Amino acid sequence: MKSTLEFAGLTDGGDQRKRGYRGLIDLLVGLDPLVTFGIANSIWYRQGEDILEPFTGACSTYFDAPGNRDQLSGPGRWPT
Repeated sequence: MKSTLEFAGLTDGGDQRKRGYRGLIDLLVGLDPLVTFGIANSIWYRQGEDILEPFTGACSTYFDAPGNRDQLSGPGRWPT
């Protein structure tokens, strides 16, 4: 996948990719004022899990993906 997306040669720890995704999102959202374009990115994790701020910060900054701490399991929470 890295080769196909031409990410194989990047050596900056992913910053170029993240900036590229951010640029793509901004381009698509602002491309046509007559079109409403939205992306539904989010991060879900269990209460009590330690999610480090550098990860959640990058997801919010580059992908508009807020973190959602929730009860993801238990009786009656999600149908199976």
